[in-house]
Amino acid sequence: MASLQVISFTVFMRIRVLVFTKVQYKIIRKDFFVLSLHDFKIKGRIT
Repeated sequence: MASLQVISFTVFMRIRVLVFTKVQYKIIRKDFFVLSLHDFKIKGRIT
């Protein structure tokens, strides 16, 4: 019984970490895209 709880908890935590990292990756990618777009606009304005 205890081992089953540990296994389910481990699986749950692993899934949570996976989902969290996926979401973080999406947010970081979006921020990076916005920043690079902004940088591109600034460079376009200077030249």
